[in-house]
Amino acid sequence: MYDRIYIDEIQDMIGYDLEILKNLIATKTEVIMVVDPRRCTYSTHSTKKYKKYSFGKIDEFLKKNAEIQMLKLTNIP
Repeated sequence: MYDRIYIDEIQDMIGYDLEILKNLIATKTEVIMVVDPRRCTYSTHSTKKYKKYSFGKIDEFLKKNAEIQMLKLTNIP
C-alpha cells in the first residue's frame, strides 16, 4: 500500500467518486487533497449519489467526513 496519496481538484468529484474518496480516507494511508469549492467547473454530472454535495458543496462533504475520520482540514487563503 502507499504511504501517501495526493488528489487534486476534489471540488469536481461527485457521486461514486466521493465513495472512493471516503473509502481512501478510512484507510491508514495519508490522503492529501486539494480543493477550492469556488472553482467548481464540473456541473454536468447527473448522479443521485451524494447529489447534495454537487455544485461546489464539496466542503460540506469534507467537513462531515472530517468529524468521522478525524481529518485535518487546512484553509489556505
